[in-house]
Amino acid sequence: MENKIDFSKGTLSFWVPAGAIDYDDNKFVYLINYNSPKGYLKIVKDKDNGIKVLYDYFDNGKCELEASAAELDDNNKHHVAVTWSLSERNIKLFI
Repeated sequence: MENKIDFSKGTLSFWVPAGAIDYDDNKFVYLINYNSPKGYLKIVKDKDNGIKVLYDYFDNGKCELEASAAELDDNNKHHVAVTWSLSERNIKLFI
């Protein structure tokens, strides 16, 4: 999978199925946990009930970004997307 992720720029998009996680339970859940020799990209529902992106392109840049998830309805599916660009120095999270 390492060749499929460009740590300098990209987009990752996925659906969280209805009932898959409790968005307001103060528990930690990995949604994406990708590690490689070049860096890592993790998307989690954290203990503060936020959806958090943890990104590190080793020796080139890292970022953490969080949005509240406590208000999300557990009974609905939710689309999550993350875009990043090292050259533009940004990371965006869409829920």
